[in-house]
Amino acid sequence: MNKKIVNTLSACFPHPQNPFVRTAVPKGCFAIALPSGPTAVQLRLKLRKIGLVLAALVLAACGGGAPAGVSVKAEDLKFTPNALTAKVGESITVNMQNAGALEHSFIIDELNVRMEKVQPGQNGSVTFTASTAGTYTIYCDVPGHKEAGMTGTLTVN
Repeated sequence: MNKKIVNTLSACFPHPQNPFVRTAVPKGCFAIALPSGPTAVQLRLKLRKIGLVLAALVLAACGGGAPAGVSVKAEDLKFTPNALTAKVGESITVNMQNAGALEHSFIIDELNVRMEKVQPGQNGSVTFTASTAGTYTIYCDVPGHKEAGMTGTLTVN
C-alpha cells in the first residue's frame, strides 16, 4: 500500500492508544492518517459507513429509556410554559418549580397525573406516560386557581 498521506479521518471522542494518532488535533480528539490509492478509498468508505452506523445506534439509544424532562414554573395563577407537547407512549417527567407566593398543584385528570401541594419556593415532579393522542387540560386544583386561569394544555401526538 502506498504510504503517501492524502486525507485524515477525525473524531472527537476518547481514542485507544494508536500509533496513527496525530498530535496536532484538539485535546480529546484524534485524527487517523489514511493512505492513498484504491484500497485507501475503500477503507475510507468502510470507516464512514461504520461511523454512520455508530451514530445511528447512539441516536437510537438516546430516544428511549430515560423520560423526557419538562420544566414548568408555577407562579401566582399561571403556568410557564402553559402549553406542553409529547409523543404517544413517551415517558414524561414534569419538574415544577413553585416561584409564587401560594401553594400550587399540577393536575391532568384524563391521564391520572397528580402533583399536589408544592409549597412556595419548593419543587415537585411527576412522571407519567401519555398513551393516547389528544389535547389534555392541565390545571392547579388549589381552590380558585383553575377558575382564575391557572390552566394549560398537553398535546400528545
